[in-house]
Amino acid sequence: MSKKLATLDQEIERVRSDMRSAGESERKRILAEAKEKRTRMERDAQTLIGQELKAAREGLTGEMVKSALKSAESTLRAKITAADQNRLAEEYLAASRTPPRRCEAKYERRW
Repeated sequence: MSKKLATLDQEIERVRSDMRSAGESERKRILAEAKEKRTRMERDAQTLIGQELKAAREGLTGEMVKSALKSAESTLRAKITAADQNRLAEEYLAASRTPPRRCEAKYERRW
């Protein structure tokens, strides 16, 4: 009977050792997965931050352009006179009546 108890004690110790080993292996696997997941989440967050910043910059640039156009338009409307409008129309018509000039470029062939 003492032999059976000794073998039983050894078996219990072996099972405990196996359980500790399996638990440690599982802990390492879980930690490795968590680290990989954290790295992936950080990378995704950085990508998202970059996209959001780009969108914000584009939005601000668009708003600045709209604001500048509105300001220029209101300045022109306030300062342009009927005489200025007539002069601009006459200049446009005169320019549209003359044919465009040809560019006379001289090229030297090298073959």
